[in-house]
Amino acid sequence: MLPKNAHVVSYADNTYVSVSNENMDELRSSLNNTMQIHNEYLKSIGMVTNVNKTELTFFSRSEIQDTSPLVIGPDLVKPQNSIKVLGITFDQDQLSWKSHASKLKQRASPWP
Repeated sequence: MLPKNAHVVSYADNTYVSVSNENMDELRSSLNNTMQIHNEYLKSIGMVTNVNKTELTFFSRSEIQDTSPLVIGPDLVKPQNSIKVLGITFDQDQLSWKSHASKLKQRASPWP
């Protein structure tokens, strides 16, 4: 059973795991626990986590100090400043959409 502060959302072949907590140590513990439970579930249905496509981002109202990676089996997933969810880029910086807006602006710009 997943922790109360964890949510797993799947869309097609994408799965997003979110965990919330005000304490970074408890957050990390809950995230590791959630990922372990999720990976065991995936194994039970004949699937695995593609660590090469796995992204980790922390969102907070204050500056985030923790940059330690998430451990998935023998692999490590390092935190990033932004994450792409179904084509939308979310920045770690106060949940701004600066990166997404910048990418859209570049795509919309006329050819040179």
